[in-house]
Amino acid sequence: MGSGRGKNRRAQTSAACYPDDAVWAAQWVNFVETQDLLTTKLSDYYNIPFASQDDSARRGGHAQLSQEVFRDLISIGAVALPTAKKAEDVSFSVEDTSSVSPNNVHYALFMKTKNVLGEEHREIVLHHPEHFFHDTMRMGGHSMRALLSLIRSSSQTLLWGICPSCDGRGIASDGATTPKPCTQCGATGRV
Repeated sequence: MGSGRGKNRRAQTSAACYPDDAVWAAQWVNFVETQDLLTTKLSDYYNIPFASQDDSARRGGHAQLSQEVFRDLISIGAVALPTAKKAEDVSFSVEDTSSVSPNNVHYALFMKTKNVLGEEHREIVLHHPEHFFHDTMRMGGHSMRALLSLIRSSSQTLLWGICPSCDGRGIASDGATTPKPCTQCGATGRV
């Protein structure tokens, strides 16, 4: 968890909009604008440095930052949780995916939760987070918009079974690392 600065500000938000994603992003724009955070570095706002650390600490920072962003998206109404879920029921981790592709060692950011039977379900948020996150990433910047979109899309698939390719008309993934084709559009999500 960050410095607590995010927690204190979460309750103070309302709503406005990124033109390319008006359905959900209005709340985020209002959040960063009303808090005067457009140019604030992500690592500064959440007090989670990740630039000059060893690889393991940096990966942990990426997961921690994603968790904090997810909580903020929930608190401003940009991500909805099923009734039985709380933000704490969802976690993020950065994992080595070389077992899937042994000749190409890389890491991926995963979002995880457990179902009512206690079985873990996962969704890949993004590949190569080490290339995505950077020390100059701003709360109102393009990289942040991409991260918000990826986290929101992954949460829709993981928590609600909504296909990111056909707006929920079919299921693109069962939460496992290998996606199933959507029953409506045949898409297999981002994995």
